[in-house]
Amino acid sequence: MNFLNLGLGELLGVVGAISAGVVALYLLDRSKRRQLVATLRFWSAADVRTELKHRRRIQQPWSLLLQLISLALLLTAIAGPQLGIFDATGRDHVIVLDTSAWMGSRVGQGTLMDQAKANARAYLRSIPRRDRVMLVRADALATPATAFESSRGVLESAIQQSQPGASALNLGLALEFADRAQKLQSQRAGEIVFVGAGRVSEQEAALSALPANLRVVTTNSTQENVGLRKIGLRRSPSAPDSWDIFVVVRNYGVRPQSIDLGLQFSKSPAGSRRLTLRPGAEEQATFTYAARSGGFLEARLNVRDAFPQDDRAVVELPPQASARVVVYSDEPQLLRPLFAANPQVDAIFEPTSQFDPAVKADVLVLDRFTPSSAPRAASIRILPPASASPVRVSATRTSLRLDKWNPPRFLRPRLETLSLPRPPKDR
Repeated sequence: MNFLNLGLGELLGVVGAISAGVVALYLLDRSKRRQLVATLRFWSAADVRTELKHRRRIQQPWSLLLQLISLALLLTAIAGPQLGIFDATGRDHVIVLDTSAWMGSRVGQGTLMDQAKANARAYLRSIPRRDRVMLVRADALATPATAFESSRGVLESAIQQSQPGASALNLGLALEFADRAQKLQSQRAGEIVFVGAGRVSEQEAALSALPANLRVVTTNSTQENVGLRKIGLRRSPSAPDSWDIFVVVRNYGVRPQSIDLGLQFSKSPAGSRRLTLRPGAEEQATFTYAARSGGFLEARLNVRDAFPQDDRAVVELPPQASARVVVYSDEPQLLRPLFAANPQVDAIFEPTSQFDPAVKADVLVLDRFTPSSAPRAASIRILPPASASPVRVSATRTSLRLDKWNPPRFLRPRLETLSLPRPPKDR
């Protein structure tokens, strides 16, 4: 027989100490006690004063014996007896330590990460020293910090070096990695212990397949927090020099919050909004800001909460640039409305007789003619002559009526040649 939680010497020491205390309580019981009464009228004084002495013998030995046996059996069950041949190899456990961004939240005098480290070290000290442990840091990825290791110094050092990351927790991936590591590298699988706040999305919270040997050691994660959820930008369709800005703010706490949302572009105020959020609710704020030059747009929440990392977001905006297009056409009036519809296109129209292959332009448009020399810039050709077309003309027909158009029939071969290669299956 061997014990999983306590050694034989430790078990005997605990049993002996508690048994000695119980026996001492039986021996220290007094034969005469002091009793408080309402009156002494009906009491008579004793002729001989009884001396108070401690008992030298136990009056109920069978009761004492039963108590000592019960305590010994209870401590033996706590020690975890195991029948069979003693196996010095022990079991293999996996500690999944939550290192997501939320673990940087302030709580008390430290952070959630400090609590998780303390819980992981406490679990490490509670298992037999012959057991091996793998430490896995879990955020968006599951990263093994150690192999299955029996050295407690190496494991505690890896726990101490763990720090919160910058991504959310992917709990399903972490548990799958831990289960696979035990199946492939372990001879005797022990427990999979998740240590952390376990803050996941609603989809992650609905996990149906969990390892049977999973143990969860959670930390206090009920802090009030309001953070930026999303930020999106686009050029305004009505004013190309302006940006439409969308900011989504979420209240992760259990109390209503009123916060100020402010925008800055290149360190200059760009807008502000006062938001009142219900618990667990999101609210979107919309801004419009005119800017042709590039710069950094910053969204900031004026709030002090447990997790300041999601109170600020910075996005770099590109400058408003116009594409220079030179159109060579003998009938420019047909194409002018097309290019004038896009304010980001600066179109210059030239007759075909003045074609210059070295003209400085982002795009050249060649309308129904083929130049004598190839242009140096990127070009778009509209109805080139069949005899000098850069693409072979299979046939020419006139006076045809178009009843149906099937673009995939002609575009599919070209799209297949541009398709990206598939990634390897093991990635």
